[in-house]
Amino acid sequence: MSLKYKITKKKLAKFLLKIKKGLNEVRYVVEFNKIKQAKYDCIVLCHDDHRQIYRNNQKYSPLTDSIIDELKFQGKSVVSYNLPYSKLTGAISYENPQSINGEYSRARMMQFIFKILFYFSKNKNLERWWILKFWIKIIRRHQSSKVICVQPSEDLCQAGKLISVEIIDIQHGLIDYNKYYDSRNQTLYRENGIPDTVYCWDQESKKRIEKCWCGTNAVLYGHPFISKIRKDGSGFIDSDGEEKLRSLKKSPSILITLQYTDNSLGSIFIPRFIMNLIYKCTAQGIVIGLKIHPLQVRYMGLSGIERNLNAIFPNQLNKTIFNVSSMPLVIILNNVNFHITEYSASVVEASILGVNSGVWCEAEKVEEYFLPYIESGSISIMQKDEDMILNVINREISKYA
Repeated sequence: MSLKYKITKKKLAKFLLKIKKGLNEVRYVVEFNKIKQAKYDCIVLCHDDHRQIYRNNQKYSPLTDSIIDELKFQGKSVVSYNLPYSKLTGAISYENPQSINGEYSRARMMQFIFKILFYFSKNKNLERWWILKFWIKIIRRHQSSKVICVQPSEDLCQAGKLISVEIIDIQHGLIDYNKYYDSRNQTLYRENGIPDTVYCWDQESKKRIEKCWCGTNAVLYGHPFISKIRKDGSGFIDSDGEEKLRSLKKSPSILITLQYTDNSLGSIFIPRFIMNLIYKCTAQGIVIGLKIHPLQVRYMGLSGIERNLNAIFPNQLNKTIFNVSSMPLVIILNNVNFHITEYSASVVEASILGVNSGVWCEAEKVEEYFLPYIESGSISIMQKDEDMILNVINREISKYA
């Protein structure tokens, strides 16, 4: 009886969550935006989650906005859209992305109606037609030959294939040899639900895409933002950030990039051995840069992050320990001697920049993600022991002496 109650309670929680999400979508049904029907070579789509930094006081996506800049440099015409249900629309964000929340919400409403009407139908793709129609309408509005996006949905990929428009994905994280985006191997539309092309950061990522998505064209594009700042890095760092970078640059320094869990989004969690390591490093004169995960920054806000860190390090913050969460990762990496993290795509970015990383994580993650980087010498695997990690840090810092 109690087991049945628990199962029922879990189902009820899921149902209530769906209702909450549904109500959130409904409010956009009455949103109407005047979007000009004009021809563009390329459509670029981005979600708020990936607008992680600022450039000249506008929200900027290191991945998609860097590609927009490069396309415009090549003489291509580009239109920028926010993915549903993003809010950073118009002048708030770089390139004034347009909102498609209203159009998408109305398509979702029609999808829901058809789901009810065709509940007993064996063809479950019937209800998806409204979302496919939505994406086809967006693409045809601008007669574009390419759509570039971070992790395009299966519906967008299928829509592109239906009208022979290339859908391009930009790598935004670690890739293992067996899967990409976890569950995306078995898609709703089978091979039609994956991107036509993936822009990969490095040769190793390209090899992995070729193995797990045989039908996709893996292109060694490089990291868009690294290419961007090598050409023009202006506007990304304010005077406070410049001061922090000078402090990192003039002393032996390391960057620590922290992860988060769903339970720790509202407060910063630093493992005890990392806390001990930080104190031992600063006692040796090593300056620390702390970068909190972008999703946690978005959830807590920069002022919330600063308050949390100030409570954790009341006498050291902005003296020997610096909060660099608002600054672009690759710019910070260019100003430190070493980088440590649990497991993160930041190690790939560091490797491209020639900065070595230390990683503490479970053995299976080492197997999945890091072996080639360990063999190349760009990553060291570390135990969860502050003294062992400190030895690795001292060894790496000594290379700059």
